[in-house]
Amino acid sequence: MSDSLTPSQPSKSTVPLDRRRGNSRGLTQAYDLRDAFAKEALALLADTVAPDLEQRCRRAVAATSLAKGWEAACDWVRIARGRPLPGSLRPTKQTNHRQPRRGLAPKQPQAPPIPGSTNAQPEPNA
Repeated sequence: MSDSLTPSQPSKSTVPLDRRRGNSRGLTQAYDLRDAFAKEALALLADTVAPDLEQRCRRAVAATSLAKGWEAACDWVRIARGRPLPGSLRPTKQTNHRQPRRGLAPKQPQAPPIPGSTNAQPEPNA
């Protein structure tokens, strides 16, 4: 996993504030908490030796608490960055901006036929 934190890799919170978007101290704190939760959980899970059942149960509860804290910190980061929950925004219906097609020549209004006359039109002279 390329996202794991090691002492040689700096976390996102070590980037100077002026280079970050928002320059918010709350966002920096959320990143710091998220990174701390992840580091502690990985350190807890890396130690595989547990002498008895009670110790294993305590470690499982601690890992669960760290996972919940990490998830909460991720939500704080999401909220501070102004991103909604996935699926909470519905796309708006897009309107068709195209104009209706017109014929080659605009239609001329025709006068109603005169009663008693034939509908034959005079032929144009060539």
